[in-house]
Amino acid sequence: ILKALQRQSDAIRRALQKYNMHAGRVSPPRPHLTWKEIVEYSFLGEFELLRHSRNDIREERWAQPAYREATLKYLQLQRAHEKIQRLNIEMCRLRTAMHDEAHHTRSVIKALSLTDSHLAAEIQRRWNLRQAVNSLHTVRLDRIELMAGF
Repeated sequence: ILKALQRQSDAIRRALQKYNMHAGRVSPPRPHLTWKEIVEYSFLGEFELLRHSRNDIREERWAQPAYREATLKYLQLQRAHEKIQRLNIEMCRLRTAMHDEAHHTRSVIKALSLTDSHLAAEIQRRWNLRQAVNSLHTVRLDRIELMAGF
């Protein structure tokens, strides 16, 4: 994320330099902008630079606050659906990991019980605690799988 922000920041700074270089050459001259001013613009309607462009794009339908908000909500909804799909996959992975861990731990405890019963008993004690937590996870996963969208 940091690299993407730095790339975008660099691109905005270069565009700002080009704008300021040409701002005084056009008729009527346009105001010079600073990086601080650019950062402080909170939404499209405040961006004074756009008013001086060839077409005032602030008047376009997509630039109106209601349309922007609707678009943002739609995109957020799309991201939510994508997150649900990823979480469904992660739930399956968690179930598989818990199953594999149980199988492996039982075989380790069984093997150790023949060679080092004290270590096997300690691992069994810790495994019992872990299994209790895994049981809670399993109950919650079962509930989630009953929900629409799974």
